[in-house]
Amino acid sequence: MTFQAIVQAQFGFNQAMNERLWTIIKEHLTDAQFVLTVDYSRGSIRNQIVHMANAQHYWLRGLLNMADLPELDAEAYATREAARAVCRQSDNDCLNIVRGLSDADLERIPDVWSLPVWVALLQLAHHSTDHRAQILRALHDFGAPTFEQNFAIYMEKVTPPSVQDVIGHIGAKRTEWDELLRQLPAGQMNQPVLEAWTVRDVIAILTWKERRVAEILENRAVSEVSFGQLPEAEQARILEASRALALPALLDRHQAAHRELLDALRTLSDDYLKAERIDGLPPDEPFWKIIAWGTWWSYPTFSGPLRQLLKENPSRPIFG
Repeated sequence: MTFQAIVQAQFGFNQAMNERLWTIIKEHLTDAQFVLTVDYSRGSIRNQIVHMANAQHYWLRGLLNMADLPELDAEAYATREAARAVCRQSDNDCLNIVRGLSDADLERIPDVWSLPVWVALLQLAHHSTDHRAQILRALHDFGAPTFEQNFAIYMEKVTPPSVQDVIGHIGAKRTEWDELLRQLPAGQMNQPVLEAWTVRDVIAILTWKERRVAEILENRAVSEVSFGQLPEAEQARILEASRALALPALLDRHQAAHRELLDALRTLSDDYLKAERIDGLPPDEPFWKIIAWGTWWSYPTFSGPLRQLLKENPSRPIFG
């Protein structure tokens, strides 16, 4: 992501969070509560949210000579709808203006200031986040619902990975894991590597996870079994079955499960990958995250301990 895109993303986040605020204000407050004095910062929720819009106009006038952006007076907006109209217009105007800025525009140092435009714009975005936090507290005091301002989750939603991205992420972490296995010294397969799990056990659990992901992809539905904490009975069954296998058979299964996973992934469309309405999927959780939890977010949990084992017990590799 370019620096220009980062600044734009901050204002996209600002607009999206403000829209969530307005939904709550519209559905859970009255006009009287909206303008009721709050003994903190700018006062009422109305004053706070109009102040955010006014600050955007103030900074853009000074930074970019946008003289046509008006100065806003909160007292002029007695109702939620009136304030909402002017604030949403401000957010749209601000986002459109920022999207039109070049790298040179962002690096320019305005008159009567010592820092470049991008610094002021990021400060302006943080200013809105600060006031939203104050508004959210006021909404809580009125008994209205609130939400977490999470920029990372916002970016996950607006920049979801494609199927090829996911295959690439999985491939990078899997290559690292396979390379560690190839370096494994002779006689270390039954060595404890993660609490009570041996290397063989870890291979079995990773195999199970990849097969579970492949099943989810084929069935287009998420089961109740969590990747984070296997039920004891399920874990015992997986480990018992794997311990009964000869090492070559265990490794063959491990590689076969990975191939099945990749084959299942290639049947998906990008739109389906970012879908949130999948049977069994938690609300607002995109489908690709389920895949991530069972694959490229999972490998590092096991790669680190295996790397440490190799460091502590250097010897002749059993593979390769």
